[in-house]
Amino acid sequence: MLPTSIAQELLVNPFLRTRQATIMAAARRFDASVHDDNTVFAAIRQ
Repeated sequence: MLPTSIAQELLVNPFLRTRQATIMAAARRFDASVHDDNTVFAAIRQ
């Protein structure tokens, strides 16, 4: 058995919520060129 569930990860892991407006806004604070899932992921990874 895993120590977590997909539902829990979706709640707490921003890398799984790159389409969410609040995550995109946070990523744009670091990189104004953020415009899609891939660029959001890259921005929050840095």
